[in-house]
Amino acid sequence: MRGHLGTRISRAKIISALGIALALVCLAPLAGSAAEAPRPHMRVEFIVDSTSDMATLLGGGSKLAAAGNALASVLPNHAGKLDIGVLVYGHRISGQGACTDIDRLRPMGPIEAGGLGDPFSGLKTKGDAPVASALSTAFAAKDMVEGGTAMVLIAGGPDSCQADPCEVAGK
Repeated sequence: MRGHLGTRISRAKIISALGIALALVCLAPLAGSAAEAPRPHMRVEFIVDSTSDMATLLGGGSKLAAAGNALASVLPNHAGKLDIGVLVYGHRISGQGACTDIDRLRPMGPIEAGGLGDPFSGLKTKGDAPVASALSTAFAAKDMVEGGTAMVLIAGGPDSCQADPCEVAGK
């Protein structure tokens, strides 16, 4: 399957990219000073696009299915070491009100030994992409206010709700 720039994208490359991103997030605390107290768990908030942008085919399925499969294959390796939360946007509403379609799919919590399975299997791809609003929602969550939570944005396209995600992220 071809990506936006005409490059060939395989499911293995997506899994590898998510694995690398997850490894970097998990290793980041090791770069701190030795005087810092170790945390029992690293916290990662996944913000996931479930709009029609993620319905685009990639390999044998949609981009959303590829992202879910990648997480399902990578996360079990981090059971007991990682707390994750999942926030999705664009899966419930089309048309008017779609820019408010942000949903907490999974509250922040530990990954069990069996992983999550495919956390996106029941989602429908529709609606607009309120990327900036989803970032604001994630930043306002208790886990983010307390600090120490990394964010991973999985998006199939730009914000389509007339907002600037970069401005939100820069705050």
